[in-house]
Parts: sequence; C-alpha cells; structure tokens
Amino acid sequence: MSGFGSDLHRFGLNPDEPPDQRQWENLCRVIRALANNPMLNIGTENSEIVIPQPLAASGRSPATAAAEVTGPFCRVFQSEGVWYLTGGTVTGGDTNVEIDDIDLGDVGDEPANGTWFWIEANGDAPVEDEVLLPGFDLSTATVGSGAVFPGTNTLPTAAAASGEIHISLGSWSGGVFIPSACGNIQITHCPGTLSHVRL
Repeated sequence: MSGFGSDLHRFGLNPDEPPDQRQWENLCRVIRALANNPMLNIGTENSEIVIPQPLAASGRSPATAAAEVTGPFCRVFQSEGVWYLTGGTVTGGDTNVEIDDIDLGDVGDEPANGTWFWIEANGDAPVEDEVLLPGFDLSTATVGSGAVFPGTNTLPTAAAASGEIHISLGSWSGGVFIPSACGNIQITHCPGTLSHVRL
C-alpha cells in the first residue's frame, strides 16, 4: 500500500472504495483541521504543503516553536512558568475591547488535550422602525475555556436586538496549544448572520 493510502486509512478512509457518509465526515474533519492550523505553510514551488511536525518529533521546544508565530491571538509564549496566548482587540461598530494576554495554563501542568479557549462577545444590532439593520455595537468581549467549544450563537432580531457570538481562539492538542487563526477580531452583522473576520 502506498504511503498516501496508508495515511487515508489512519483517518478512517478507504481509497479502494467509494466514500460513504462516515468517510466524507472524516475527510471533512481532516480538511478543517488543516485549514484551521495557522502554522500550515502552503508553498508555491512544486505545490509543496508543509504541515509542522509535533514538537516532540521536531525536537523543538514549545517556546521555540511559538517564537516563530506572531500576531494578535496567535503567538503562544511562556512567562514565569505560565503559557500565554497573545491578546488583541475585538471590534464591533465603534467599540473596541482590548483583551490582555490570555493565561493558557501552567507549564508542566497544561490543560487536557481538547480544552478549548474562545471569545464570547455580546452586543446589539441597530433597529429602526421595527426593522433590523446591518451593524453590531459591541458591549462586552470575554475569554472562556472548556472541554466543549460553545458553537451556538444568538442572532439579533428586530424584537430582540441583542446578539452573542463565540469565536474560537484555539485548543490544546498533543500537549501543544494550536491557535485557530491569527489577527485582531472584527464582528460583523447582517440580518440573519452574525460573524467575524480576522484583521
């Protein structure tokens, strides 16, 4: 069996059979994990895709690997025996909320694999003449963590203009914190959609 076929089998995929629903879900899970990895380097020469090795296999310490990544809500670093994720700014409308560097756990006593960190942001959409309009005036943005990422958001409506969105900052995997993305966060709202972009 080729190396590629062997890799597919590791993810529950069988290259010798048409994919069933479970295999499609596994493939989508792998693609999402790759797309959300800020350390993924897709080169232009020879269509090279470089996926970073686990730190233990690469021989680099987490501190050394973290120094290679910069930017708000992106760089992981160690200070006085604690792991931190660099803070940044969350923006909604004319309001900016500054988030300090985020405590990810003590060095040597890191959270369990699968522990998520996120931003929970609350605010209001504008309503005029009982009509919901685009826009989002941010009121609060706080950091949360837990074993399950709270992916459910509350959409503003004309009757209840308050909204809430959860934005993933990343999670612990293999004893290493993997940021979801890099950059400051801007929250956007169009009626029926509450979303965010990284700047």
